[in-house]
Amino acid sequence: MPKLIAKSACLLFIIISINLSGCKDPFHDGGTAESSARGVQNPLDDIKIFADWNKQSDDVICDAIEANNSLISIGTDFIPRENEKNTQALDDLENYLLENYGDALMIAGRENRLSILNVEIIDCSVLGEIRDLDNVHFVEPKYLAPIDEEDIFDSALEMQARALANPRDDSDEEDLKEEVNPGFYDPNDFDLSYPEYIRNINSKSADIMERHNIDKIYEEFGHYGTPNIGVAVIDNGVVADKMDFLSQGQGYFDAIGYYRPFSLDAATSDGPHPRAYDLYGITPLIKSIFEHGTRQSERVYYVSPHVNLLSVRSSPFVFWFLPTQFQGVTESILDLAENPDIRIISSSMGTVIHIHEIERAIDYFNAFDKIFISAAGTSAPLLKDIVKIVFPANLTTTISTTGLADTAETGGKFILGEAAHGGPENDFVVDHTDASSESVSTSAGMFALVWSAAPSLTREQVIDIMIRSSSSYQSKGKKDSVFGWGKIDLYQAFVEARKLAAE
Repeated sequence: MPKLIAKSACLLFIIISINLSGCKDPFHDGGTAESSARGVQNPLDDIKIFADWNKQSDDVICDAIEANNSLISIGTDFIPRENEKNTQALDDLENYLLENYGDALMIAGRENRLSILNVEIIDCSVLGEIRDLDNVHFVEPKYLAPIDEEDIFDSALEMQARALANPRDDSDEEDLKEEVNPGFYDPNDFDLSYPEYIRNINSKSADIMERHNIDKIYEEFGHYGTPNIGVAVIDNGVVADKMDFLSQGQGYFDAIGYYRPFSLDAATSDGPHPRAYDLYGITPLIKSIFEHGTRQSERVYYVSPHVNLLSVRSSPFVFWFLPTQFQGVTESILDLAENPDIRIISSSMGTVIHIHEIERAIDYFNAFDKIFISAAGTSAPLLKDIVKIVFPANLTTTISTTGLADTAETGGKFILGEAAHGGPENDFVVDHTDASSESVSTSAGMFALVWSAAPSLTREQVIDIMIRSSSSYQSKGKKDSVFGWGKIDLYQAFVEARKLAAE
């Protein structure tokens, strides 16, 4: 997740005040005249970057929807995968709204799987009464961009200038990748161990494997993952010329797209690959951003080259700030939940606002006995102490990971990577990573490696094994307020998973 998120967080922090008070009244017929007078306290009173529409006044929401498309999303009672109950809850809410507020709104659509009703507001004076209904859990503007696009564009130009001033030459690394591929490795054909083989591609990835004892799994068990576990990398897609490289493993690789850049109503996406027009045409000039999804897919591939791997273009940029991005992410998560080949999502993407629709999509995904791994956040060092853990990594329903400075250089001391975020919601750290993006994809490969050795285990069992194999659990028996459960000893997790599955 790039440093742009830091500037965007500050912009959002200034633009949107955050109300930390207010509870819902019981379900009622008449509403309350005071509902629109909810106070919005000064955000400086309690610094918290995340804008949750549930904590905004009615006036703030009305101003937002009237300035845009008058659409809101209303979430009612929700139980993941209980579609019949969810549909009934939506029917009850829709009937009540039409009966009591039919002149003030129109029903625009629904998502039964998430218990969300999309409503066009004609008369916003009724909003407070609707928000106070007992069976209304959230109301948020539909398809509203939280950040001014001009600010994003200015930030993109700054990123372009920095990239042009400090160009990277990756030609040698790319040439090596044409000759050395994890999918080609066979211990009977090479004198090198797998980590040594990987070192010829990317020395840093080989270091990470050693820091987490992943190399011992390869050497003792000859295990590189199996196709019964699939990992989907939600990002900006994979560049077309890397398709063959990523297809060489013994698992299955494919790339799909959900992002519709020009219209929320477009029938099809713009495909599975990054596009020249992404982020106003700036990303092709910044290789690390343009190839972000490619690099994250490669990192999963290095750790576990025999698992199924799916690159998913759900958004053109790792910071979500446009309505089309929210939609692409939600749709991709819902479809991946119902994809029997996928057990893990690796998402290096996020934002600084709380999007309830995406939160419910993650709940839906997890209900299929799957694991969602998310980036804790990456920003300028000064701001990472303010931003803390970004959405959706701040949710208890995701596994949050972040980067750790190389412990071989810190004498074993835990220090956050240069731009990596830490905080109480964080779960794990990956040694020798400066930012959170590579920690997520590396962690996804680690989870896949362990789970593929014992596919009969549940998501809760796998997560529990990872926790008990982590440094903070073993030394303190509890989470650290910055580093979470700490660094996973993957060899220990692997052995325990195999033992548990055999019982």
